[in-house]
This record gives sequence, C-alpha cells and structure tokens, in this order.
Amino acid sequence: MSHCARVRSQPIEPAVQWYPATHVSKLLVEFIDRGVGAFRRNTQASYRLLERARIIARKINNLIEFVEVNDDWKVFDTLTLPIEPLEE
Repeated sequence: MSHCARVRSQPIEPAVQWYPATHVSKLLVEFIDRGVGAFRRNTQASYRLLERARIIARKINNLIEFVEVNDDWKVFDTLTLPIEPLEE
C-alpha cells in the first residue's frame, strides 16, 4: 500500500447532523478529496490541508449544535472565528 493510500484512508464518520453552513463545507472537502490522488505535486500537503479543513468543519458543526441545544449565544463568537480559515 502506498503512503498516499494510507494517508487518504479515513475512518468512517459516525452519523452526524450537518447544518447547511457546514454541510456545504463537508461536501466541498469530500469533492476535493476525490481528486487529490490525481495531483502530481504536493499531494501530502493537499491531504494535510484537507484534514485541517475537515477538523475545522467538524468544530464549527459541533459549535452550531451546542448553540442550538443550549441556547448559548456567547459561543457564537467562538463559532464565527474558525470560519475565515476554512473559507481561505
């Protein structure tokens, strides 16, 4: 098994409720992930970037859920800070 194949293999995520804001991010990351294997250069860097985007999207999704469940809008600032790096 090549190193790239080992890096690419991801554990199956448990069923998570994705909100519209984060669902689009999740779909975009999945779409890009399918093509990274065809990159001729910087493949590992691309996989690392995708993993970071996945982590950020999950954190944002968890914060949205926390705000919704606990009606704690103080967390909203925490929610909005990680969005900028994900958009970049």
